[in-house]
Amino acid sequence: PLEKSRALQAGADALLLLTPRDSHALPGKYAEYCFAGRPILYHGGGDWVILAKDNPSLLPLSENLQSLKKNQIVTNAPLPTVESKTQALQSFLESY
Repeated sequence: PLEKSRALQAGADALLLLTPRDSHALPGKYAEYCFAGRPILYHGGGDWVILAKDNPSLLPLSENLQSLKKNQIVTNAPLPTVESKTQALQSFLESY
């Protein structure tokens, strides 16, 4: 279930991505862990790293494995609701 997946991701120390050096596509789990606010350590690389270069949570494994801290308190942004997104869209449309 989606809720269980998100809970596991939010509780994870980090995501470890192992990708081939010639990988071009952004890995699917990348977006999920960005949303969870967890560090993303990668080994390998590929062109997808260039796409994600502005993400401060994306770190090379070789330089950052020791930076993980156990039992670190994680604060995640609340998930958007249909009501909040509807209100945001309505506010946007009314501004024009």
